[in-house]
Amino acid sequence: VINHYIRNNPLNETNPPKVEDTEIRIMTKAEQKKYISVLPFYNTGNMFAVALATGMRIGELCALDVTDIDRELKFIDNTKTAGRRKDKYTGEVSIKVGPPKTKHSVRKIPLLPSVEVMLDRQAQLVSELREKAGNKWNDNDLVFPTDEGNIHDLSGLRSSMGRILKRAGLPHMTIHALR
Repeated sequence: VINHYIRNNPLNETNPPKVEDTEIRIMTKAEQKKYISVLPFYNTGNMFAVALATGMRIGELCALDVTDIDRELKFIDNTKTAGRRKDKYTGEVSIKVGPPKTKHSVRKIPLLPSVEVMLDRQAQLVSELREKAGNKWNDNDLVFPTDEGNIHDLSGLRSSMGRILKRAGLPHMTIHALR
């Protein structure tokens, strides 16, 4: 239509198909126990355990840095999220940190004693990863970095979730099931 090859867009006369909302599957208590039992075998295990315990979105956990955790007042300050962004000029896709999904996503999440234990384990893991990566380590304050200190990509986390579910003998679920 814009290039004047045709006079009008034939799709203007159609109705888009109705898309049914799929029901989000959440884990039962028994499934949560199975899931938690295999988490120590994965570098992403602590992240998924914190997601399950706090209800934080995976992008929020990817963007979480050490300064967002207040151990004295016992809360996690959730003010940002990580996600894929496409540069409108170059078309390059990268992971960027920005504001959370909604204005209600900015919140203080109670820091439960069990979550503190998970965060302590994660700090130890990060220390080991930093030492192992050596010069390849990207120095930052991320709580849940990759093996080289970078921010996680959601597609890699989906794969990790799939491997964890398989090892636990659980059916396919999305990461959102942890919320």
